[in-house]
Amino acid sequence: MEKIIDAIRNQDFSSLEMVLKDVIYLKDETSLKLEDKTTILTRLKTLFLKTFEVEYYHHLIFFTFDQFHMKWHTRQNQVTYIFIAHHEDTPRRIKIDFSYDGSHYEGFQRQTKKTKTIQQEMENVLAHLFETKPSIHAAGRTDKGVHAYHQVAHVDIPKTIEPKKLHRLLNRMLPDDIRVLKCKEIFPLFHARFDVQSKTYRYTLLKHSDPLQAHYGHYVDQLDIKRLETILMPLIGTHDFLSFSKFEDKKPTVKTITAIDIIETPKAYHIDIKGKGFLRYMVRIMIGNALHDLTHETAFTINNLKSPAKDAKKYLAPSKGLYLKDIVY
Repeated sequence: MEKIIDAIRNQDFSSLEMVLKDVIYLKDETSLKLEDKTTILTRLKTLFLKTFEVEYYHHLIFFTFDQFHMKWHTRQNQVTYIFIAHHEDTPRRIKIDFSYDGSHYEGFQRQTKKTKTIQQEMENVLAHLFETKPSIHAAGRTDKGVHAYHQVAHVDIPKTIEPKKLHRLLNRMLPDDIRVLKCKEIFPLFHARFDVQSKTYRYTLLKHSDPLQAHYGHYVDQLDIKRLETILMPLIGTHDFLSFSKFEDKKPTVKTITAIDIIETPKAYHIDIKGKGFLRYMVRIMIGNALHDLTHETAFTINNLKSPAKDAKKYLAPSKGLYLKDIVY
C-alpha cells in the first residue's frame, strides 16, 4: 500500500502504470465508466497534478481533492476498481460495528411493517433521533434466527451529532439483544457491503443437549468431529457453489473459501468458515450436507461440489447454530 502511495506522491507514473495493470474500471466524477487502461492512466495523471490528501484502510485507499473524493480498491498491491464522487454527493458517513442475538427476529433485512427485523429496529431508533429515517447498509444479511458477533453497517447522518454520542444513544434506545460496539466517522465513499475483504461465519455444534442453549447451537448425537472435518476440508478453495445455495438467477455462484477451522471448547465445537463472499444459505447447506454425510454415510458434500446443479438435493442446518463472526475490510 505504501509503495502505491509513494509512486503517486513522487509522480512515478511508470510504477503507477504497473500498479494499475489489473484495474477493471474507473468510474469518474461524471459517472462515466472508463475501462481502457490508457484512458484511465491519462485521467489519473491529470488528477494527481492537483493537491490531495490520502489515507488508507486495509485494502482501500481514499483520496480527497478540493472538489471530489476518490476510492481505490486494491488486491495484492494491484488496483482493481476506482470510484470518484463530488463533495456535494458525499454526506457524513458513520461506520457502525454491532452484534445481536437473532433468536427473536425474522432476520436482518427490513421487510413489512409488522415484521420484526434487526434493520428495522435500528432504523426506527435512528428515525427518532434525526426526525427522518436514514437507511443503514450492512455488510451482509443474516436469516431468521442467525446471530452476529460482529456485523458492520454504514449510515449517512446529519452533521449535528458526534459518533461517540450516537454510540451511547443507540445502546440506550435499542433492545438489549442488539448492542452497538463502536461508531466511527468513516470516509464518505466507504461502503459496508461492497468494500468487504472477507467474512467469517461460525457454526456451533453442541456436545450435549442443553435447553439453555437451544437458540444458540445445534446438538448432534454421537458427533465424530474428526470425520466431519475430513468431509468439510474439500470445500476450501475456489469452486462453483451452486449446489450449496438457494438458486438466484444471474447471481454468480463461484466463490472462494479461504479457511475452515474447528475450535473445541468444553461445551461445543465451533466451525469457522472464512471467505470473500457467500451465497444465500451457503454455510448452512455446507454444514447440513456434511452432517447428513456423517450420520447417514452419504456423499452429498463431495458430489455436489464436483457436479454443481441448481436442483441438487440439499440439507439445511438449523439457523440457530449460525453466527456472523467477523468482517474484514
